[in-house]
Amino acid sequence: MTRRFLHIAFLGLALSICACNEPEDAWVRHNELTEEVHGEFQSGLWVANEGNFGWGYGTVSWIDLETGQIRNNIFRQINGRILGNVVQSMYRWHDRIYIVVNNSQKIEVVDARDFSSIGRIDGLISPRYFLPIHQEKAYVTDLYARGISIMNPITLQKTGIIQTSGWTEKMLNTESHILVCHPGGNEILVLDPEQDKVTANIALAAPPMHIEKDRDNYIWVLCGRGEGQRNFLYRISPNDYSIDRAFEFPREMQGAGGLAISKDGSRLYFLSKHVYTMMIDEISLPETPLIQAEGGLFYNLGIDPVQSDLYVADALDYLQNGWVNRYTPEGMKVDAYRVGVIPGYFLFNNP
Repeated sequence: MTRRFLHIAFLGLALSICACNEPEDAWVRHNELTEEVHGEFQSGLWVANEGNFGWGYGTVSWIDLETGQIRNNIFRQINGRILGNVVQSMYRWHDRIYIVVNNSQKIEVVDARDFSSIGRIDGLISPRYFLPIHQEKAYVTDLYARGISIMNPITLQKTGIIQTSGWTEKMLNTESHILVCHPGGNEILVLDPEQDKVTANIALAAPPMHIEKDRDNYIWVLCGRGEGQRNFLYRISPNDYSIDRAFEFPREMQGAGGLAISKDGSRLYFLSKHVYTMMIDEISLPETPLIQAEGGLFYNLGIDPVQSDLYVADALDYLQNGWVNRYTPEGMKVDAYRVGVIPGYFLFNNP
């Protein structure tokens, strides 16, 4: 939602509808977790469609990658109520999926096998991303909370908070630490998950929004929030978290908006209006895009961890149903799927 503030301000004057229809209390259907996730949803892709801020119609789409079948608005179809808005991100852990619904101040939890509701995490301000640490602990970043919430992913109860000075975004588990994008401070926070505290900070020159790890365990951070602002791509050493390489985007490449890494961890893909790619050992940014936006509005991207295909979300005009475009790793278009309003996050489900 960070690249739509001007659109949101305009739309908020025209419409102020929010029909989130949420149950009164969080509840838990079962506590048993399984590693195998079969059932109705297999070999496919869930797409979190944000929906416009305050309109109350964020949705989830399912794309069967074997048949090409698309099912839109599956949460409402299966559970008989709308999901809320903004549907920011999704995370699958064992047989559960945690759906982070930003403006509705909650995380909906569903069964990965049939998408039926298991429960809900409340007590959040503006959640962004969910990351489980172990059976009794998960972290949730937040836009406005000035802290990272600590949750029990089984009981769905909030158990604490790690204080920060502001907005936190995507997280990465390095096994020894949790690295957290902190756009409000132009830095990466280094968390000790045993003590639930910030132990170090990595200073950057722009707001960090995306973080990934390559095959050599180097950490890549994409910084920047839109055109007219400085945008950077950093490579950070896994040994001491020092900045190993820093790439500043030229003016024509401003507007960094998504970062993914190939299945083998050797190649980066990132959004800067168009889709660019580079090997992890290159010393300069690419000059020519791999995929041209061609009048669309590329909003995010993801890579199938099994098939290696590249998926790019096109939000069009932020009002109508968007598209998910499928490409080979070399940038050849394979297919396109019409999904919900503002597709913004991909969650792959592979057998």
